[in-house]
Amino acid sequence: MSENWQRAQTIRNFLQACKATAAQAGSSQPREEFDRWYKWAEAQADWLDPLTESPPTILDRIDELL
Repeated sequence: MSENWQRAQTIRNFLQACKATAAQAGSSQPREEFDRWYKWAEAQADWLDPLTESPPTILDRIDELL
């Protein structure tokens, strides 16, 4: 759980840096594409973080499916 929490924090720190860089430099990506990616990446961090509730995904059922 500790490792997943650390991974989630690393992702969140990276996202903040990406957001700051995009705001300063003006991104070459369309804003909608960046926002879509950002929301996806936030959801991945939430999924990893054992201290944050997140909606279930198919990855939560991987053991059942294999």
